[in-house]
Amino acid sequence: MDDTTAGSTQARLLTEAMDQEHLTLQALWSGYRGQGGTVEQFEIEAYLHQCLHLPAFQRDILIHAANHLLEAHHQPLLPYTRDVLHSADTTPEE
Repeated sequence: MDDTTAGSTQARLLTEAMDQEHLTLQALWSGYRGQGGTVEQFEIEAYLHQCLHLPAFQRDILIHAANHLLEAHHQPLLPYTRDVLHSADTTPEE
């Protein structure tokens, strides 16, 4: 799996979690900025719609912020880039 595919997977999982838990883009972005993220809110929205690719470092800050919000809802944590790439490497091919 390449970085672009990993980013798309993370965006899809993050969007699903946000929808399920009714997390707002504003709450996610605020937490992301608080963790040191440097991407603007409209770029995060474009990423979540898979219209923009974010570097792995920025995605992982975003995932970290989302996981912090999801912990309050007692939800499973979202995977960081290394986890997505590692799971693809260990998945048997058909």
